[in-house]
Amino acid sequence: MMSNYLLCCDWGTTSFRLRLTDMTNREIIGEITAGQGIAATSLEWSLVSAGGSVTRENFYRKELSRQITNLSVNLALDLDGIPIAMSGMGSSSLGMVELPYAFLPFSLAGQQAVVSIVEAADWFLHDIFLISGITNGLDVMRGEETQLLGVWELMETVRQAAGETIFIFPGTHSKHIYVQAGQVTGFKTYMTGEIFSLMVSTSILRESVEFPSAHAADMKAFAEGVKYAGAENLLHTLFSVRGNQLFERRNKRENFYYLSGLIIGAELKELVSEIRQIVLCCDEKLYEFYKSALKELSIPAVLADPSMMDRAVVAGQIKIFQNQICGILPDQV
Repeated sequence: MMSNYLLCCDWGTTSFRLRLTDMTNREIIGEITAGQGIAATSLEWSLVSAGGSVTRENFYRKELSRQITNLSVNLALDLDGIPIAMSGMGSSSLGMVELPYAFLPFSLAGQQAVVSIVEAADWFLHDIFLISGITNGLDVMRGEETQLLGVWELMETVRQAAGETIFIFPGTHSKHIYVQAGQVTGFKTYMTGEIFSLMVSTSILRESVEFPSAHAADMKAFAEGVKYAGAENLLHTLFSVRGNQLFERRNKRENFYYLSGLIIGAELKELVSEIRQIVLCCDEKLYEFYKSALKELSIPAVLADPSMMDRAVVAGQIKIFQNQICGILPDQV
């Protein structure tokens, strides 16, 4: 009954998501999320590892088992025996098993992904298929490449476009991924989200901004930050946030959005003269900000539906699982 099902696990640095999916139509049957990310799990493991009572793999399996039980209860389904496809930080140095990166060029058919199987145990009845990331020799990513496979699968018009396409994946470490003829040919990482976090929490600018509460986003202040970022160097424009507060040009809440505009604008400004197709792949949280920034900088882009991005992770995991594992475990699919 459950032979066409797959447990899709996206285990990030600070979050965990597990979804039961039907591989025949990519339908998400049910899901569970938690704040127990890889960083916290790794820290817990380091605290108990000195005693040697449990291996690293089994420690992570226990956390997975707890979440699978929660999902099983929620769905009133027996999930035993269903394999798990895991992308994200599960294959990192903080994860269950550290895997090497795949190198470029990287085919979006998924067959070049580095995958390792952690076999089921008597007490844990799930094979785990760990999916690693990719590198260009200088830059790395884990997770975005799997999501990109899903976007490529779900957006036929983008897939059929001629020439090279740049896919933008915003986040703590935003990725600009270059795709030509169905292969990743290059990518760049921008520490956009992390720089913003550092500026508002530990820099001198923390006294000049205020985290918004129930207020609507100040898109005017954001757009002005983007515009200024497009004209000047970021290391210079950042200090204007302090000047805004000292000379009462903006209040602290406006400054919060202005600073966000400066940093996102700095990420996107080099695309202003870009002639290649650009596709924004963004969740609901950042969608309006990146959409506004692209418009302010007059950068034409295809805007992927934010609701599709959740499904893209699943579609990518299923594609890798089917392309790589079907030949190994034909009875599973």
